Amino acid sequence: MTTTKQEVSNAVFDQLETLLDAATEQGDEAVAEHFKALAYALGAHVAVKGKPDHMPDFINAVLEKFGQGIKVGMQIAHGLNGRLDVQVHSVRRD
Repeated sequence: MTTTKQEVSNAVFDQLETLLDAATEQGDEAVAEHFKALAYALGAHVAVKGKPDHMPDFINAVLEKFGQGIKVGMQIAHGLNGRLDVQVHSVRRD
C-alpha cells in the first residue's frame, strides 16, 4: 500500500485535532499546555530525524508551513485575511 503525502498530512492533522479537542474540553490552560507539548515534541522529532547540516533549511520550511497554517486558520476561524510572513534569520548551534 502506498501512502501519499496528503494522506500522511491528513492523518497527522486529524490526530492533532482530536488532541486539541480534548485539551479544549479542559479549558484554556490545557490548550496552552497542549501547544507547548506539541512544540516540544515537534522540536524533538526534527532533531532526531533531521540532518544537522540541513537543519536551518528544514527549520525554515517547517516555520513556513506554520505560518501558512496560521493564515488559513485566521481566515477560517475569524474571517481575517492578511499577509503573514515567517522568516528565520539565524539558527545557531552551540
